[in-house]
Amino acid sequence: MTNLTYRILSIDPGLANCGYSLIEYDFSSNKKHVLRFGTITGKSLLKNQKEMQDRFEKRHIIVWELELLLIEMITDMKPDFVAVEEPFAHLYIQAYAALVIVVQSVRTAVRKTLGTDIYLIAPKEAKKAISQDGTSGKGAVEDAILNNPLITIKTNKQNKIEEITEHAYDSIAVGVAFIQNQLLSILASRKLL
Repeated sequence: MTNLTYRILSIDPGLANCGYSLIEYDFSSNKKHVLRFGTITGKSLLKNQKEMQDRFEKRHIIVWELELLLIEMITDMKPDFVAVEEPFAHLYIQAYAALVIVVQSVRTAVRKTLGTDIYLIAPKEAKKAISQDGTSGKGAVEDAILNNPLITIKTNKQNKIEEITEHAYDSIAVGVAFIQNQLLSILASRKLL
């Protein structure tokens, strides 16, 4: 084994709210340390692009700005892998289409910075990995993360535990699912084990 720790940037995609977390996974102890977390809002991405709003739809501006921000974040965080919750069909096809566009934006940012692809995690897979139930609600995911002895969340003045949104918690669940269900086979296929 050449490396015992891996950094995973995990993302809960969305146009209105995009949750993210950077998890450092210690292979030898199975501990997951959440080093950074947050929620990117579409509203904040639009704030600096008022002049573009006269010419383009807001959702396109959000996607373009999200891609640029993700490129900066990935360059700064230096993850080994990027895991993203897979788009799922809502009652509204427009919501599904928005998720597909956001995931494509993440994929493009990862390709441009890391030269790799993203790993998709089904929503039920993420919930099941963290709370043992693929249909768990938001509160159950948060409780499971906070009560898991193998997960620690690093907090500071910028990252306060009481300010974690449901979207950031969902991103942590995505990262845990990636670690549990995909990382081992990826490392084995790359002959890193």
